[in-house]
Amino acid sequence: MKDLNAANSRIASQWQDAKAGEIEKAFLEPLEPCIRSTVSAIADLAEVLAQAERACGSDRGQIG
Repeated sequence: MKDLNAANSRIASQWQDAKAGEIEKAFLEPLEPCIRSTVSAIADLAEVLAQAERACGSDRGQIG
């Protein structure tokens, strides 16, 4: 998101018409909460997977 915001800032200095504002409101603004939610979900999943791996202990890699 940082890279996208930086690129948008560079573009915004040259593109300041109504369409630029529409694009920002329609596409860029909704992205940040979606990205934050996705990153949070991935972190939660990583923790669940780590717990599962710890629970499996020495059984890891053994089938049946």
